[in-house]
Amino acid sequence: MSKWRKWFKEFIFTPLGGNYLHTLSLPAPMRNRARYAGFAVFFSIILVLLMLFNWYIMLRLFEMLLLPKGGVWFWLFVVLSAVSFILAMAMTRGRGNPLAKGYYLTASLWLGFQIYFSFSLMASDILRYFVFFDRMVISLSLPLITLALVCIAAVVPLFVRVRTVEIPARRLGKGMRIAHISDLHMGLVNGEAHLRRLVGMANEMNPDIVAITGDISDGPVGRGPNPFMPLKELRAPAFFCTGNHEYYAGVDEIAGFLKGVGVKVLRNEVVECSGAQIIGIDYGDGKELREALSKLPYDRSKYAILLYHSPDSIEIAQEAGIDLMLSGHTHAGQTFPFTVMAWMVWRKYSGLYEHKGTHLFVTSGAGTWGPPLRLGTRSEVALIRRNPEK
Repeated sequence: MSKWRKWFKEFIFTPLGGNYLHTLSLPAPMRNRARYAGFAVFFSIILVLLMLFNWYIMLRLFEMLLLPKGGVWFWLFVVLSAVSFILAMAMTRGRGNPLAKGYYLTASLWLGFQIYFSFSLMASDILRYFVFFDRMVISLSLPLITLALVCIAAVVPLFVRVRTVEIPARRLGKGMRIAHISDLHMGLVNGEAHLRRLVGMANEMNPDIVAITGDISDGPVGRGPNPFMPLKELRAPAFFCTGNHEYYAGVDEIAGFLKGVGVKVLRNEVVECSGAQIIGIDYGDGKELREALSKLPYDRSKYAILLYHSPDSIEIAQEAGIDLMLSGHTHAGQTFPFTVMAWMVWRKYSGLYEHKGTHLFVTSGAGTWGPPLRLGTRSEVALIRRNPEK
């Protein structure tokens, strides 16, 4: 990984997750203080950036709509807009509350509108230097174009596709079918009905195993009814590894609920199933992955499948004798322009890759995080067919 990409990933994409995971080794009092301090710094920076972002968006929007700028209403809109999605994230505990769901959808779609609107503004500002645009036409068309993009992007995640991937099965005497699901982000947007639909899609694939590679929950699951009950309907053995969101949501609670519906939670563990070794490693960095694999008693002469949330360690997997690595995490960028950012950070951000005989498949995920929008990507459940080499 180049230095600039490593910097971009560590300081732009994962400050919150990195802070959480790197405090796990500290004593409990120090861990909590370090975690709260990290969260406070992180959210303070985010709030300042959101205030600046919303000030610019409102300035341009008020200007287009010929509304007075700088008054009480202007600044009220700026502040409310800036904190709206932060408040929505705080409501993720209210899974069954229709008011919380309505507010979350409104705030997240508004954030999506702002993102698309800002890029529409940048595009129009650049084009103005080369093409003449009537000011009134721009004022009317940009908000409408942005609204149309949001409507399209909000519909796309509803159509979950089945993605079929063919992989030669080295060192395995028979073929194997794997249903790969990742990044459901169950919560106020993606609920049990969505999970039940995914379970039905997985069952129709008639898989030998089901691999769930993390981020099954978007927020704390609490102590209420098991939110993962539809997974009981899976007709094949299911295996799960943790993602970064499990640590935000409560990894022990989620693991308990999953075990309650018959899903095997692999936390730095290995089991054998359908003639292959299934290895699940907790979410972490490359160093932690290498250390965890080195401690596991698996047979490197047999076919090994690694479930690991983050897709940036295929070289480590290859060195450890892994044949197939299944990952998620990236959402393939989820929506433009973050699709470009995902490519910048991970490179191996979506699809099938190969490194010295080790295959890596990265799914774009079956859910969404943040604004429930997809533009340039699709939600998916993957069917991985491993065919014996002839």
